[in-house]
Amino acid sequence: MIWLFAITAALIAYILVGWPLLLGLWARLFPRPIKKEFVPRTVTAIVAVNNGEKFLGGKLDSLLALDYPADKLDIIVVSDGSTDGTDALVGEYSARDARIQLLRLPRGGKCAALTAAFAKATGEVLLLTDVRQTLDRNCLRRLVACFADPKVGVASGRLRIVKGDSDGEQAVGLYWRFELWIRDRLSAIDSMFGATGPIYSIRRELAVAVPSDVLLDDMYLPLSAFFKGYRLISEWDAVAWDVPTSVDEEFVRKVRTLAGNYQLMKFYPRLLGPGNRMWLHYMSYKVGRLVLPYVLIVFAIACAFTPGWLPKASLAGLGLLLLLAALDGWLPFKRLTTTAKTFVTMMAAAALAVRVFFVDPRSLWVVTRPKKDWSGKSVKRIPVMLATHLLDAGGSERQVRQTAIALDPARFDVHLAFFRPDETRELELREAGIKTIHVPLYSYFSFGAIKSALQLRRYLRTNKIQLLHAFDNPSSTFAVPVARFASTPVALASQRSNRNLEEKRFLRLRHIADPFAHGFVVNATALEDHLVNDEGIARDHIRICPNGLDTARFSCEDRHRIPDLRDAPLVIGCVAAQRREKQIPFLVDAFAEMRRQRPGLKLLLVGSGTETEKIAARVAANALGDDCLMIPQTLDSAPYLRSIDIFVLASTSEGTSNAVMEAMACGCAVVASNVEGLRDLVKDGTTGLLFEFGNQADLVAKVLSLVDDPERRRTIAAESSSWVRSTMSIEASAARMTAIYDEYLIGKGVIKG
Repeated sequence: MIWLFAITAALIAYILVGWPLLLGLWARLFPRPIKKEFVPRTVTAIVAVNNGEKFLGGKLDSLLALDYPADKLDIIVVSDGSTDGTDALVGEYSARDARIQLLRLPRGGKCAALTAAFAKATGEVLLLTDVRQTLDRNCLRRLVACFADPKVGVASGRLRIVKGDSDGEQAVGLYWRFELWIRDRLSAIDSMFGATGPIYSIRRELAVAVPSDVLLDDMYLPLSAFFKGYRLISEWDAVAWDVPTSVDEEFVRKVRTLAGNYQLMKFYPRLLGPGNRMWLHYMSYKVGRLVLPYVLIVFAIACAFTPGWLPKASLAGLGLLLLLAALDGWLPFKRLTTTAKTFVTMMAAAALAVRVFFVDPRSLWVVTRPKKDWSGKSVKRIPVMLATHLLDAGGSERQVRQTAIALDPARFDVHLAFFRPDETRELELREAGIKTIHVPLYSYFSFGAIKSALQLRRYLRTNKIQLLHAFDNPSSTFAVPVARFASTPVALASQRSNRNLEEKRFLRLRHIADPFAHGFVVNATALEDHLVNDEGIARDHIRICPNGLDTARFSCEDRHRIPDLRDAPLVIGCVAAQRREKQIPFLVDAFAEMRRQRPGLKLLLVGSGTETEKIAARVAANALGDDCLMIPQTLDSAPYLRSIDIFVLASTSEGTSNAVMEAMACGCAVVASNVEGLRDLVKDGTTGLLFEFGNQADLVAKVLSLVDDPERRRTIAAESSSWVRSTMSIEASAARMTAIYDEYLIGKGVIKG
């Protein structure tokens, strides 16, 4: 028996330890990097779903929020005999965005649904994704970049599991991270043996019909490409998010996946022979996992009948492993017992996988669902704090309020700190479930500032805040250093406008505070470049999250003018904070020339600020009289925007302009200065017109071209409204912000990646 003991012990050691070490060394010594370059390709995203209504809205929001050219992406939702509200929900989204189409089929299973979708797909690349998981905003760009290498046939993303409540859920997350490590090393040397089902992409010409009884479509399709000579690679930075499953849930899924491995040997017998260029790794990994439980049984028998202390100690070790797994519910040291239970569960699943030879394979397809989903409480809520100077009606202030409310309350326990009180806005936040704290700060150079810093530090520590995100310049200057002194794991600053607009004394303080920030969130590429080129901040410390739009509040439905402008033939206007960089006096002078050339035009200016008196003086100097209506800052700007036909913003500098986004959503045709930031929103001739900054004649000519061409004006307004509402919603912005928070929280070990 000693030879049987030695052979089985060696096999167990090789499968569990030896081969992973060999793989890691191989990947380090003989890597085969691929060429990556993002070139926009047409993509069809496919979501096959059966009765997935409660997940589908979030999924479609996640897809629409992808940072990818809108004209290059379409979405097919395959409803596989759904009997809930899935079809109706897709219809609602399709009515708002024509890129989404519903393909309804009688119940036939996921494989039949995918095959039907392949016939309808038109993209060069197919993005296959499941309904439950949410997608990182940048994942599609990263997957598509992999196809710059002609040898790549499949690019698979990575599923990140957030940290679960129970030790069982955490043990499953640990197991999944080990799986990801293996896949990444296989990808480095040549190819994986499948893909991550919730997020992978494949060249359309490689998407073959999938037999209806296949258990693992995410292995069957990639292996078809593999045997045509293509590589199946892992793109580590293309991320989808999921909640953890329990050990029991994972057992059900693992029986199916391991049974699917047996099944794939029937479909692809070359896996076991010389036709498999990854034969050694396939046998060590996939086949090794399948035979391991039987090897363990033989090993236990050999230990029982082999003399000597080592076999007996090994047998005792196996017994202890089983005992720890069996007593998982009673023993206090959960990390050890749950890890043992996870291992034993996976071995039991491998042993039961042979059922595939005796039953209809489709009977093994059981949908794995977490006991509670993103809308439940299976994941601990992470305490986070947003901070702002003011809560009033300004653009940044509105963004912080909307973001706080839009963040997923199942994942985040959201707190909001503000320096100046606003009872109305504070009540609105509290009614939405947001915890608020007023931190009085009227001067950085006072004893009051020290008192407020201590108050904020105490609050951060008492409430165990894991991430602080300062949304504007004053809070970035004050709250970020306080958070670092409070040992808050993550402190993020923001930059929402060009720093050249700040007073020098405050800018010096900002430079002192910058090194305390773990990262910077900006709302436009122009601001990222500004921080890198002008402020010397490393690009890898900056993340972009465009502003979001409240689409329920800002819409072009029921457009009619306010009473004071009811009889106006055409209204030009600007709704914005009246600060120097908005250049509203310049607009007033330009309007005077427009009115001279086209009598009857009206100008509507809504807002307040440091330039209000100067604007009023320019209105008087140009003798505009009743042709210009000035309205102070208002809490509800939408009715005024719906009164405007042509919205003009002549700014010297912008991030992602809330004013322009809201004007577009309300059905205005936008004319804006051709500066960075505005160019991200206004695509000249499509979603608006751009004029040369500071060139009054060019502004007048662009506006009058729309005055004289009502059809073009309406076309631009309709195109921009549709685009901004479908791509720039507050939900999409919150999804992107969530991805940024997750990235930093993972980096600090608050949640598991």
